[in-house]
Amino acid sequence: MRKISPLTPLPTNLKIDEYEVIFGQADNHYSILTNQDTSKKSKLKFRGYNDEANKIRVRNLASGCCAYCGIRINNTSTETVEHFRPKAELHFKKNYLKVDGLNSTSRSGKHTVLADKCDYGYFLWGDDGKNLLPACECCNTGQGKNGICISTRYSSDQGAVEYGIPYGKKNFFPILLKNRDCVDGRVNLQFIRDVDSEYSLLFNPYIDDPNHLFQYKNPVPSSSSNQLFIKIRPNRGLSKKEHLKAQVSINMFGLNRNHLCALRGNLFSHLSLVAKEFYDLMVNNRNDLNSWVHNISSLIKHFDNEHANLLGFCYTKFGWLVDKVYADILIRFPHQVALTNIEAFENKIKELSDFCRLNPTTNNVNADIQRLFRNL
Repeated sequence: MRKISPLTPLPTNLKIDEYEVIFGQADNHYSILTNQDTSKKSKLKFRGYNDEANKIRVRNLASGCCAYCGIRINNTSTETVEHFRPKAELHFKKNYLKVDGLNSTSRSGKHTVLADKCDYGYFLWGDDGKNLLPACECCNTGQGKNGICISTRYSSDQGAVEYGIPYGKKNFFPILLKNRDCVDGRVNLQFIRDVDSEYSLLFNPYIDDPNHLFQYKNPVPSSSSNQLFIKIRPNRGLSKKEHLKAQVSINMFGLNRNHLCALRGNLFSHLSLVAKEFYDLMVNNRNDLNSWVHNISSLIKHFDNEHANLLGFCYTKFGWLVDKVYADILIRFPHQVALTNIEAFENKIKELSDFCRLNPTTNNVNADIQRLFRNL
């Protein structure tokens, strides 16, 4: 999970205040008005969103990863360009929208989708580039029902954990409800006309800092194997609104789904071993270039924008190690490669990569030879 930047500059067909987008909004609104007295629902058109070139650019914003959970989307998964605020229809779910107002002693029926709808949802923002995000299939539509729901400390059943909960953002968009009886004013509206007064209860990677909202728990062994699991939780010291946003986001996106927790555990185990190797090199004052290059290669592959998985998690838990190794290399091998003593983290990764490239280990040379023969 990382904070990312929207498209810059935005194409004109994704700028909310440009004529092309305004014309599309008016066209869709006319279609809605035309069919409002019939049982037929209008099929809306979103020219900027459906522009394939725009979708490619949005997918690249997170370097092939999901903007919500941070998982790398490989060839067996589906990367979608999804709307933060649903573009065509808004649905309501009792649990996710009213997590701060559960008063029933019965736990049944809380996770069902309510019959109420907002027929055209946030269609006015269907072609807004700042409303488009790259997402994996799990966060976007969910897969199975192996999510975990944890009630917040502000609810009547605080701390209660339920398993087997459906997850996935789908057409839901929970917001903070201001009225005491927790009635959502969007229910049964034709469409949403204004968002300025809304406080979203979903993590927005364009706006929210995940390291402020969330905290990774300590690794624990799985009950069925020796594999480590790492769950995520709301960070300590958050305001009530921020705590709700963090917890609802965890429940909605399935951020504690089994696969994600196991992947965090695997990365933690591997990087912990790499950290131990560096500790041994430093404590024993070993200046064996081959060993340093080998360990640096093992470290920086987890911070490669184009290939690393859960880059935000790796940075949060082991970014300190990159800084420490970079500083050590400056002292130990000042003549091997011209490190610039730069502060920017991504540039440190690039310079450490150059250090490995210019000082290949025996293992790296053998791997290069094997690749050469495979290509003959």
